Amino acid sequence: MGRKPMPEALRNIQRHTPVLRTLGDVEYFAQEMYRKGARDATEKAASGRLLMAIWLLHDKFGFGNKRLSRFIDEMNVLADEMNAKLLDEKGIIKALKSECDLEITM
Repeated sequence: MGRKPMPEALRNIQRHTPVLRTLGDVEYFAQEMYRKGARDATEKAASGRLLMAIWLLHDKFGFGNKRLSRFIDEMNVLADEMNAKLLDEKGIIKALKSECDLEITM
């Protein structure tokens, strides 16, 4: 009786599971998983807020496909500018206050 072949799925799991040999490895792995979870949760929350804004613009303000597409494109441009540190939340809040007399607190 020889050894039975391991199913392919189990081999894939073992191939992609890190080997944790020291307490430092375990701590590092836990921190990385926490960071990944935090990033995923942040991205999901931001996507949910964008989806809510798109729905409200359509449902309450009558935006159709063309204006919603322009809104999404402009949101992507704004996100790129913020990621490149060309613009920040404080600057947007200040502009909304001076141009629209709209008080935003965060």
